[in-house]
Amino acid sequence: SVPSSQPSSGPSEKPSSYPSNAPSSQPSFVPSQHPSNIPSASHTVSHEPSSQPSDFKVREFMILSKFKKLTDLPMGDREDQNWCLERLLSAGTAGEGSPLKMRPCETGKSTQMWFYDRQKTVITSENSGFCIARDGKQLVSKLCTTITFDAVITTISDDALNLIQTDPSTGSISMETVKNETVKNKFYFAIDSLKIFSRVKLLKDGTENSSFDKWQLRYKGPSEFPSSSLSKRPSNV
Repeated sequence: SVPSSQPSSGPSEKPSSYPSNAPSSQPSFVPSQHPSNIPSASHTVSHEPSSQPSDFKVREFMILSKFKKLTDLPMGDREDQNWCLERLLSAGTAGEGSPLKMRPCETGKSTQMWFYDRQKTVITSENSGFCIARDGKQLVSKLCTTITFDAVITTISDDALNLIQTDPSTGSISMETVKNETVKNKFYFAIDSLKIFSRVKLLKDGTENSSFDKWQLRYKGPSEFPSSSLSKRPSNV
């Protein structure tokens, strides 16, 4: 039979033996048996999570202390009047077991720059080769390859994360020892109130020390966290 030159008043449920060369004005609800290899010119939003999510962009930061015994110290004409957690290199150990002490902040100094590995819940050094670990009641920097990550959980409190850029906050950084999936002990990063330049300590939960909740993260570049309030100034970007 010869196809009619007039369009049907309603679409047929049967596929035509003479397909049209002109594109349809309405998309079909039936998936094509021959999907195109050419990407669509228009963007579509998927309602399904991606099976290959994009890589998490790790943010680099400095760990500051706003402990009053440090902030009250005269800093002369230094532009940066803050004190930062620094990994001190120990001679003959290639950095393994290096002590951590408070030193004047120097922007960009590699031994004061840190990352937080959310998967392993550990704070690592700039090149991720060294991790902050526990050595008795002291904090040290050890090779990450020598640490059992599932035995210790390092947590940075929301206040220490400094989410509100317009009103910087301070908080705690803690380590929890885990055994058989049960938290056994919780320790807090703290500064010796009598020897503020000595190694940074780990104090057991409940110990009196006013430095344990005075930590603050300063990010390199814009924070990965959105500000809780909108800026009134236009962006330079």
